[in-house]
Amino acid sequence: MKSKMPRIIMVIAVFIVIAYLANQAGDWIRDRLKMEITPKNKSIIFGATVFAVVLYALLISLPFVPGVEVGLGLMVTFGIPMAIPV
Repeated sequence: MKSKMPRIIMVIAVFIVIAYLANQAGDWIRDRLKMEITPKNKSIIFGATVFAVVLYALLISLPFVPGVEVGLGLMVTFGIPMAIPV
């Protein structure tokens, strides 16, 4: 019987590579947008927050969507004020 260890190592390596690439993509998007919360763009940030909360509500109502992870992502992205809507 063959050992499953090489396959397990390969799957873990693929997940690590995917996570790394997703992190790099997020950094790239952040650098391109260069969004900072200032009084000048306060309405844009508010609109993005409302959109994120509505999208979260729609996604959490679907079966098999990891709602906890989406909620944590919103709280990490938007900070403490997002904890109440989530």
